[in-house]
Amino acid sequence: MAHHDDFKGRIGRRRRARWPLLESGYQPQTVARYKRAVIKFLEWCATTKQDARNYDEFDELLADYLQNMYEEKRGKGKQLAKETLYGIYMYMPRATDKLYVSDRIVNRWCKGQPPVSYPPLTWELAVIIAVQMVRNGHDRYGVATLVASDCLLRIGEFTKLCAFTSGLLTVIVLLIDVLFRFPQSFWSQIVLRKQKSTDSIRDTS
Repeated sequence: MAHHDDFKGRIGRRRRARWPLLESGYQPQTVARYKRAVIKFLEWCATTKQDARNYDEFDELLADYLQNMYEEKRGKGKQLAKETLYGIYMYMPRATDKLYVSDRIVNRWCKGQPPVSYPPLTWELAVIIAVQMVRNGHDRYGVATLVASDCLLRIGEFTKLCAFTSGLLTVIVLLIDVLFRFPQSFWSQIVLRKQKSTDSIRDTS
Protein backbone atom coordinates (compact mmCIF):
# COMPACT_ATOMS: atom_id res chain seq x y z
CA MET A 1 0.00 0.00 0.00
CA ALA A 2 1.20 3.52 -0.73
CA HIS A 3 2.57 5.44 2.22
CA HIS A 4 1.53 8.98 3.08
CA ASP A 5 3.81 10.78 0.64
CA ASP A 6 2.29 8.86 -2.24
CA PHE A 7 -1.18 9.45 -0.80
CA LYS A 8 -0.52 13.21 -0.84
CA GLY A 9 0.38 12.87 -4.48
CA ARG A 10 -2.88 11.11 -5.18
CA ILE A 11 -5.01 13.91 -3.73
CA GLY A 12 -2.83 16.62 -5.27
CA ARG A 13 -2.40 18.70 -2.15
CA ARG A 14 0.38 20.86 -3.59
CA ARG A 15 0.38 19.71 -7.21
CA ARG A 16 -1.86 18.10 -9.80
CA ALA A 17 -3.43 14.89 -8.53
CA ARG A 18 -1.85 11.71 -9.83
CA TRP A 19 -5.17 10.36 -11.12
CA PRO A 20 -7.60 13.29 -11.40
CA LEU A 21 -10.18 11.09 -13.12
CA LEU A 22 -10.89 9.55 -9.72
CA GLU A 23 -12.63 12.82 -8.85
CA SER A 24 -14.63 13.02 -12.08
CA GLY A 25 -17.62 11.05 -10.83
CA TYR A 26 -18.32 13.46 -7.97
CA GLN A 27 -19.77 16.95 -7.71
CA PRO A 28 -17.11 19.69 -7.31
CA GLN A 29 -18.35 20.61 -3.84
CA THR A 30 -18.22 16.95 -2.80
CA VAL A 31 -14.65 16.64 -4.04
CA ALA A 32 -13.71 19.78 -2.11
CA ARG A 33 -15.20 18.41 1.13
CA TYR A 34 -13.62 14.99 0.72
CA LYS A 35 -10.25 16.48 -0.13
CA ARG A 36 -10.35 18.85 2.85
CA ALA A 37 -11.27 15.99 5.19
CA VAL A 38 -8.49 13.72 3.90
CA ILE A 39 -5.93 16.51 4.23
CA LYS A 40 -6.92 16.96 7.88
CA PHE A 41 -6.34 13.25 8.41
CA LEU A 42 -2.90 13.46 6.78
CA GLU A 43 -2.01 16.45 8.93
CA TRP A 44 -2.98 14.47 12.03
CA CYS A 45 -0.77 11.60 10.88
CA ALA A 46 2.13 14.00 10.37
CA THR A 47 1.60 15.62 13.77
CA THR A 48 1.44 12.29 15.58
CA LYS A 49 4.28 10.89 13.39
CA GLN A 50 2.33 7.81 12.37
CA ASP A 51 2.38 5.88 9.12
CA ALA A 52 1.04 2.59 7.76
CA ARG A 53 2.72 -0.14 5.74
CA ASN A 54 -0.38 -2.11 4.76
CA TYR A 55 -4.14 -1.86 4.75
CA ASP A 56 -4.56 -3.37 8.20
CA GLU A 57 -2.27 -0.77 9.75
CA PHE A 58 -3.95 1.96 7.73
CA ASP A 59 -7.36 0.82 8.95
CA GLU A 60 -6.19 0.92 12.57
CA LEU A 61 -4.58 4.32 12.03
CA LEU A 62 -7.75 5.77 10.55
CA ALA A 63 -9.83 4.17 13.30
CA ASP A 64 -7.60 5.82 15.93
CA TYR A 65 -8.08 9.16 14.19
CA LEU A 66 -11.87 8.78 14.07
CA GLN A 67 -12.08 7.64 17.69
CA ASN A 68 -9.92 10.57 18.77
CA MET A 69 -12.17 12.94 16.82
CA TYR A 70 -15.28 11.45 18.42
CA GLU A 71 -13.89 11.92 21.93
CA GLU A 72 -12.59 15.44 21.34
CA LYS A 73 -15.86 16.62 19.77
CA ARG A 74 -17.97 14.70 22.30
CA GLY A 75 -19.91 12.83 19.68
CA LYS A 76 -20.21 15.68 17.20
CA GLY A 77 -18.47 15.89 13.83
CA LYS A 78 -19.86 12.74 12.23
CA GLN A 79 -20.11 14.50 8.86
CA LEU A 80 -16.37 15.12 8.86
CA ALA A 81 -15.81 11.46 9.79
CA LYS A 82 -17.94 10.31 6.84
CA GLU A 83 -16.18 12.68 4.46
CA THR A 84 -12.79 11.42 5.64
CA LEU A 85 -13.71 7.79 5.05
CA TYR A 86 -15.43 8.38 1.71
CA GLY A 87 -12.62 10.70 0.62
CA ILE A 88 -10.14 7.89 1.21
CA TYR A 89 -12.37 5.55 -0.78
CA MET A 90 -12.45 8.11 -3.60
CA TYR A 91 -8.66 8.40 -3.82
CA MET A 92 -7.91 4.78 -2.88
CA PRO A 93 -10.57 2.56 -4.50
CA ARG A 94 -8.68 -0.59 -3.44
CA ALA A 95 -9.38 0.32 0.19
CA THR A 96 -13.16 0.17 -0.26
CA ASP A 97 -13.50 -3.34 1.18
CA LYS A 98 -10.45 -3.28 3.46
CA LEU A 99 -11.14 -0.61 6.11
CA TYR A 100 -13.46 -2.76 8.22
CA VAL A 101 -12.82 -1.12 11.60
CA SER A 102 -13.01 2.45 10.31
CA ASP A 103 -16.15 1.72 8.34
CA ARG A 104 -17.79 0.19 11.40
CA ILE A 105 -16.84 3.18 13.57
CA VAL A 106 -18.39 5.65 11.13
CA ASN A 107 -21.50 3.46 10.86
CA ARG A 108 -21.95 3.27 14.64
CA TRP A 109 -21.22 6.99 14.98
CA CYS A 110 -23.99 7.87 12.52
CA LYS A 111 -26.50 5.55 14.17
CA GLY A 112 -25.63 6.84 17.64
CA GLN A 113 -25.99 10.49 16.60
CA PRO A 114 -29.23 10.92 14.60
CA PRO A 115 -29.45 14.01 12.38
CA VAL A 116 -30.94 17.18 13.86
CA SER A 117 -33.72 18.74 11.81
CA TYR A 118 -33.91 22.47 11.31
CA PRO A 119 -36.78 24.45 9.76
CA PRO A 120 -36.01 25.91 6.31
CA LEU A 121 -37.61 29.21 7.40
CA THR A 122 -37.89 31.09 10.66
CA TRP A 123 -41.25 30.88 12.41
CA GLU A 124 -41.94 34.55 11.67
CA LEU A 125 -41.50 34.03 7.91
CA ALA A 126 -43.68 30.92 7.99
CA VAL A 127 -46.44 32.91 9.70
CA ILE A 128 -46.20 35.73 7.16
CA ILE A 129 -46.54 33.21 4.32
CA ALA A 130 -49.48 31.55 6.06
CA VAL A 131 -51.24 34.88 6.63
CA GLN A 132 -50.87 35.79 2.95
CA MET A 133 -52.39 32.43 2.01
CA VAL A 134 -55.38 33.11 4.25
CA ARG A 135 -55.82 36.59 2.79
CA ASN A 136 -55.91 35.03 -0.68
CA GLY A 137 -58.59 32.59 0.38
CA HIS A 138 -56.35 29.56 0.98
CA ASP A 139 -56.99 29.28 4.70
CA ARG A 140 -56.38 25.54 4.93
CA TYR A 141 -53.04 25.93 3.15
CA GLY A 142 -52.09 28.59 5.66
CA VAL A 143 -52.74 26.25 8.58
CA ALA A 144 -50.85 23.47 6.79
CA THR A 145 -47.88 25.80 6.36
CA LEU A 146 -47.77 26.50 10.08
CA VAL A 147 -48.08 22.82 10.94
CA ALA A 148 -45.32 21.90 8.47
CA SER A 149 -43.00 24.54 9.89
CA ASP A 150 -43.66 23.64 13.51
CA CYS A 151 -43.39 19.86 12.92
CA LEU A 152 -40.38 20.10 10.56
CA LEU A 153 -42.22 18.24 7.81
CA ARG A 154 -40.57 17.42 4.49
CA ILE A 155 -42.12 18.76 1.30
CA GLY A 156 -43.66 15.36 0.52
CA GLU A 157 -45.20 15.16 3.97
CA PHE A 158 -46.38 18.74 3.67
CA THR A 159 -48.19 18.16 0.37
CA LYS A 160 -49.93 15.08 1.79
CA LEU A 161 -51.45 16.93 4.72
CA CYS A 162 -55.22 16.53 4.91
CA ALA A 163 -57.19 19.48 6.25
CA PHE A 164 -60.33 18.50 8.17
CA THR A 165 -61.32 22.05 9.04
CA SER A 166 -62.47 24.81 6.74
CA GLY A 167 -63.95 28.26 6.63
CA LEU A 168 -64.25 30.23 9.84
CA LEU A 169 -62.96 27.41 12.06
CA THR A 170 -59.67 27.27 10.14
CA VAL A 171 -59.24 31.03 10.36
CA ILE A 172 -59.86 30.91 14.12
CA VAL A 173 -57.26 28.18 14.55
CA LEU A 174 -54.78 30.21 12.54
CA LEU A 175 -55.36 33.41 14.49
CA ILE A 176 -55.14 31.66 17.86
CA ASP A 177 -51.88 29.99 16.86
CA VAL A 178 -50.39 33.24 15.57
CA LEU A 179 -51.49 35.30 18.57
CA PHE A 180 -49.99 32.88 21.06
CA ARG A 181 -46.76 32.45 19.13
CA PHE A 182 -45.82 36.09 18.58
CA PRO A 183 -44.75 38.52 21.31
CA GLN A 184 -46.83 41.61 21.96
CA SER A 185 -44.06 43.83 20.57
CA PHE A 186 -44.41 42.21 17.14
CA TRP A 187 -48.09 43.06 16.90
CA SER A 188 -47.46 46.59 18.21
CA GLN A 189 -45.07 47.18 15.31
CA ILE A 190 -47.67 45.97 12.81
CA VAL A 191 -50.34 48.25 14.31
CA LEU A 192 -48.00 51.25 14.20
CA ARG A 193 -47.10 50.59 10.58
CA LYS A 194 -50.79 50.29 9.66
CA GLN A 195 -51.60 53.54 11.45
CA LYS A 196 -48.78 55.34 9.65
CA SER A 197 -49.94 54.06 6.25
CA THR A 198 -53.53 55.10 7.07
CA ASP A 199 -52.44 58.59 8.16
CA SER A 200 -50.40 59.05 5.00
CA ILE A 201 -53.41 58.12 2.86
CA ARG A 202 -55.58 60.63 4.74
CA ASP A 203 -52.97 63.35 4.28
CA THR A 204 -52.80 62.80 0.54
CA SER A 205 -56.58 62.85 0.25
